[in-house]
Amino acid sequence: MNEVLNLAQLRDAPVNTDFYPYCQIENFINEDILASVLHDFPNIDIRGSIPAHRLTYGAYFQKLLDALHHPDLRDLVAQKFDIDLSKSATLLTVRGKTTLRDGHIHTDTPSKLVTLLLYLNEEWTETTGNLRLLRDGTDLENYFDEVIPSAGKLLVFKVTDNCWHGHYPFIGNRRTIQLNYVTDQRIVDKELKKHSRSYTFKKLVPFME
Repeated sequence: MNEVLNLAQLRDAPVNTDFYPYCQIENFINEDILASVLHDFPNIDIRGSIPAHRLTYGAYFQKLLDALHHPDLRDLVAQKFDIDLSKSATLLTVRGKTTLRDGHIHTDTPSKLVTLLLYLNEEWTETTGNLRLLRDGTDLENYFDEVIPSAGKLLVFKVTDNCWHGHYPFIGNRRTIQLNYVTDQRIVDKELKKHSRSYTFKKLVPFME
């Protein structure tokens, strides 16, 4: 796991609690493996969250997925955000593109306890796809921090009733792994089934996505 993820940097990153608890770090994926992970990222031509098992990808991307599922990461996040994740389950999905339908302001559902967003976009130069952490649920300009989704950038936040976030619509490749520690395995099964059905439909009827 340590050959893939920079756990020390996550361990040392300060948690900001001004509005809701979060931290972001650069280079969460070790630099000597990052290029290989980017090369092995799956080819995704539709929007939406996709279960990893529905995708085809290379060995280094699989190494990344294995590291993200490792209990050492969960334990570190639990300690850092002072939350009991011992009975939580891990929900992981992958995104490859966004359209005008993405980026709306929202909070994560209460069944999600902590959210990790790991970005895998090489040479990101856009601005409309930058994620904004918001003070309210109505205004993208009322933000207190902005996350540039460059390769290896990690955002972690504790899910609260005011964990507002979103971004201006961006059309194009915007590669993200979303990992959620959720309340129980039933949530994982339900969400993966839902996203799997959606993926199948979008592949069959791409103009509807």
